[in-house]
Amino acid sequence: MKSGDLNDRYNPFGKELLSQELVTFEHIHVNVSQTLVITTEDKIHLWLSKFSTKLERRREWIAPFGLVISITLALSTSSFNNFIFPSDTWLAIFVLLDVASVIWLFNALKHSRKIPSIKEAIEELKTFSTKLE
Repeated sequence: MKSGDLNDRYNPFGKELLSQELVTFEHIHVNVSQTLVITTEDKIHLWLSKFSTKLERRREWIAPFGLVISITLALSTSSFNNFIFPSDTWLAIFVLLDVASVIWLFNALKHSRKIPSIKEAIEELKTFSTKLE
């Protein structure tokens, strides 16, 4: 083995020439038209923090849903006894908590539907600099 062969083996241009000789293309399609968005780092930071809070709102329904399920199950399977408060007071407390949890759940579901799609988020990023001014 010659030393020149060893250098050719580790030469990236040699690999490129080899791949050009082994691979032939029948058709080449070019689709590289792009939209370029140029902005500053601080505007990206502001937009990402705003968008991340919107994404976090997508999961806000989980806690009230768990409360609605657990309180409803407790209401349907429990017979309240007189402990510190009369049994009717305990029943009223659980009913009020269940109603409040249902209201919280509907409010969280309403806000979770307002999450923009990726395409809408990119369009918002494009217009975000004009909204700041």
